Amino acid sequence: MPKEQIAKATAIILIGTIIGKIAGFIREILVAKYFGASLITDAYLVAYNIPMILLNMVIAGGVYSATVPTFTKYLANKDYKILWRLFSIIVSYTFIISIVLVLVMVFFAPYLVKFMGYGLKGQTFDLAINLTKVMAPMVIFLGLMSIFMGVLHSFQHFTIPSLNPFILGTTVIIFIVFLSKNIGIFSLGIGLVVGSGLMCLVSLIVLLKKQVKFSFNLNFRYKEVGEFIHLFIPATVGTTILCSYAIISRMMASPLEEGSIAALDFGYMVMQAPLSTFGLAISTAIFPFIANYAATKSYNELVGTMSKGIRMTALIYIPIALIFMVLCEPIIKLLFERGNFDTYDTMMTSKSLYFYSIGMFGLAINFILLRVFYALNDAVIPMLVTAVGVVVHIIFNFILIKYLAHAGIALSASIVHLGTNFILLWFLRQKIGNIGGKQILNSFLKMIVATLPGLLICLGISKYIEMVLDTSRIEVQIIQVGLATTTGLICYLIILWLLKAVELRMIFSLIKDRFRK
Repeated sequence: MPKEQIAKATAIILIGTIIGKIAGFIREILVAKYFGASLITDAYLVAYNIPMILLNMVIAGGVYSATVPTFTKYLANKDYKILWRLFSIIVSYTFIISIVLVLVMVFFAPYLVKFMGYGLKGQTFDLAINLTKVMAPMVIFLGLMSIFMGVLHSFQHFTIPSLNPFILGTTVIIFIVFLSKNIGIFSLGIGLVVGSGLMCLVSLIVLLKKQVKFSFNLNFRYKEVGEFIHLFIPATVGTTILCSYAIISRMMASPLEEGSIAALDFGYMVMQAPLSTFGLAISTAIFPFIANYAATKSYNELVGTMSKGIRMTALIYIPIALIFMVLCEPIIKLLFERGNFDTYDTMMTSKSLYFYSIGMFGLAINFILLRVFYALNDAVIPMLVTAVGVVVHIIFNFILIKYLAHAGIALSASIVHLGTNFILLWFLRQKIGNIGGKQILNSFLKMIVATLPGLLICLGISKYIEMVLDTSRIEVQIIQVGLATTTGLICYLIILWLLKAVELRMIFSLIKDRFRK
């Protein structure tokens, strides 16, 4: 396995993603400061999710998942003529479909808002309609971006795609700071459209430097198009089903007390920060290599890469998830409690973070497992498993909302995310045989044992600081969260080293080799 290549790709994606997440956090802090967890924010979140969900349901989710395995195959065989013909066809159809989606959002915005947030009324409902129309053009840019990113990753070019979140986040920050006083929440919507356009432009420039050839082409009667569609359709349906989690959450939270949708979204966003940083970096970095192993039927290498990816993911996310659960309230207080975001908003959001964190590890592993199935040209099994998960999610929502209100929706999602991974692993074992299950389980047990003492230390430090210092001050909040988290993680790493965890020693070995070079 090309360890150095995967490690380098992971590092590039990780650095770019961290920079992007910093910009994204600043953006969310500004949103919380200027607008709080209010009806205005609820209207924005409903409006924002309409183009994003439609995009993922129709284009983005399936396009990227199908592009990497298909393009990797033709790149390995150096079939550049077929490659650029397929690229032209995909871009042409994506552009046309995106235009249609924009028109649908503009003309049918009231019906879409009513469906997505049926609890919104009056001025809040009208605001969500107008925001939907403003943000509709995002679909065009992000639809094309999903293709450009897939092609760049097929070329094993990770730098520019990893910087996209930074470009988007920085653009939105500028628009909020300079325009929010004049146009309010619309500064956020316009900033998202402009930022997505800039992302698309930068990626296109890089592709042109790689001598990508494009000509408008709507002829889909080619073998390579059939191969692409074979993956694209079930992957898109699977993504559509997955997107229904967001639809269901907002629909079932909208009749609850004011700010419930915002509390769920802020909590999910905090949980997603490390998830879409390290988890995305690992799964994205290994995807082209797994696709290459699948194309050459090198299943031992494929399983080895997948196993290492899962174990490295567990190494990171088991302690982070537990720390988020222990420090959920101090973390939310540090990040958001200022301006219009008050103590009650902190309490609401921290409940969401607590229960979402339970399923954080499941979501991280899901990134890897889905890519393994797509690399094996099988998007049907993930689609069916996801469909079953949504049905279970709805059932649990009805049960848990009675006892936990909006937090019950978060707990329901976590239970489903963890459960679906066991089903996917079972199907994968039936498909390719041994998947290194014993080694993965052994690593999991070591990591859980190593986490518990550090978790107690983390909790103890946080509670002690609350007793002796004034946690209403920002500097004390930083000390509380920073010291508790750092001490807990150091304890975790020391115990893991004493337990001779292979994954930790692997990381140190890669770092040592890098410094020697």
